[in-house]
Amino acid sequence: MTLRSLAAVFLFSALPAAAGVNRWTEGSPPHAACDVPGPNYCSEVTSIALDPFDERVIYAAMSSGPFQAADRHGLWRSDDGGTSWVRLPLQLDNAPVSVGVAKNGALYVLSKSSFHRSLDGGRTWTHSSLPVDYVNSTDLAVDPRNGNTLFVSQENFCWLGCTGGGVWRSDDGGNHWKAIGLGKTFVSRVAVDPTDSSTVYATTFEGQLFQTRNGGGSWKDVTPGGPISMVVVDPIVPSTVYAVTGTFAQPFTGVFKSTDRAKSWRLIQDARLKDGGTTTVIAIDPVRPLNLLATMGYGTVVRSVDGGESWSLFDDGLAGFFRSQLVIAPSGGVFHAVLGNGFIYHYTLVPPRRRATAQ
Repeated sequence: MTLRSLAAVFLFSALPAAAGVNRWTEGSPPHAACDVPGPNYCSEVTSIALDPFDERVIYAAMSSGPFQAADRHGLWRSDDGGTSWVRLPLQLDNAPVSVGVAKNGALYVLSKSSFHRSLDGGRTWTHSSLPVDYVNSTDLAVDPRNGNTLFVSQENFCWLGCTGGGVWRSDDGGNHWKAIGLGKTFVSRVAVDPTDSSTVYATTFEGQLFQTRNGGGSWKDVTPGGPISMVVVDPIVPSTVYAVTGTFAQPFTGVFKSTDRAKSWRLIQDARLKDGGTTTVIAIDPVRPLNLLATMGYGTVVRSVDGGESWSLFDDGLAGFFRSQLVIAPSGGVFHAVLGNGFIYHYTLVPPRRRATAQ
């Protein structure tokens, strides 16, 4: 047996039971699914995160509207890769927006109006309010190097003048927060450079992309030729950045790639990269960053193994519905897709064994 075959066997034996082998397999918390997305009508998984030390442990934040069972709302945990789920004792005052797990073991949950932290896997919690509590928070980013450094983006509130909005930073695990720029701006997503937390990217509701290289002292508009909905930074080579286009008001025009920290951009062109509207998301393999997953169109997942130069379909087993999040496990061998109607699908990538050849 070759070393590659042995590695494949080890990967297969260590991977979550719920993940389908070379095929997407559903494994979701108890929820009320429906044909129309939205927390008023069905359960909606708003965010998932994996434990960085045990990728079988998955956290899923779920929002359920007034017409659904209240016991499905909140945070769920799976210890077996999505086969079974347990609802954690977290009382949320509003819909959960994002969940994150730091390398120091801290578990963070951001709701629209509050922030929650657990240091014991979700059994007990501490709570704090963000500085501007009458506007909604929109996204959470955890510094990969320092789990106490956090970034939150917020929408603005405009009535006889705008307030709120911008990007906020905490250096003590969410106990205290400070504004670091883009105030009065509706910031929809935030991303941090994995090697330097003074470099932060922020996308706005209107489709602009901003970058700071000095911790928020100044911000520069680095928007490429299209309305930007999200930005992803290469975890190994952070000078490589992908920007996905498409907002509620402006159509998808493609995926842009930069190899110089957003100084210049190139439009990636491939027949598979078609209009996905605001549902287009992208994920980078944390082990082999040339491997990418993306959602294109409503119900399609595509994969690239050459840094986005070419793409192939990668949606075998997925039910047709738009994807709201893609996550690649720390090993690079397990993928997770969050669907807009409350389902989570899992995929185990196991390469075929090669037959031994005579020497």
